[in-house]
Amino acid sequence: MTTHKVARWFPWLLGAAALAAVVLVVLHATEEREFVALLQQARPWWLLWAVGLQAATYVAQAEVWRIVLGRAGTHLPFAIACRLSLAKLFWAAPAPTSPSPSPAG
Repeated sequence: MTTHKVARWFPWLLGAAALAAVVLVVLHATEEREFVALLQQARPWWLLWAVGLQAATYVAQAEVWRIVLGRAGTHLPFAIACRLSLAKLFWAAPAPTSPSPSPAG
């Protein structure tokens, strides 16, 4: 591309980028208003129940680690098992998994 063609399209590209930025800001502001409305209707006791139950799943998983390692002859303190359980969560969530093979092959 010549410099003249680039100079001719550059203002259009800059304008499109500015328009996209404005649209993103407006959409984000709408999301914030919806979030504030949602917070006003929230029931904190349900959130506390959810957090408690979620914590219980990690405690249960930590106990599974302790049982398995205990049967293998290794003692694992409960606090370390809980840290292992949380570490597994943060590792397994972003780690990619292999795709399952399709029936068609």
